Amino acid sequence: MNQEPIFILWARSFWLGILPLLLAGLDLLIALGSSETVGPISAAIEALTGVSAETAEKVLRGLAVLSGLIVAHQRRGASRPYSAKPARR
Repeated sequence: MNQEPIFILWARSFWLGILPLLLAGLDLLIALGSSETVGPISAAIEALTGVSAETAEKVLRGLAVLSGLIVAHQRRGASRPYSAKPARR
């Protein structure tokens, strides 16, 4: 079995798990630290899609849970380690 590291941006667990978790967490942290009721990522989703920012915030929360489950699923068993160097495949 090949255990050579892969570049993290090529991994599904980054795009389907880590990135959505980071976006949802960032939106939550900024919203908690400001007087706004929703975070800037929820507001951006509202501007792009027309969905209310409150609905976008709820979707982000649900997405964070789903993303965490995706990462947990992909890191099970004999999974390949990650590398921050694109040259490593």
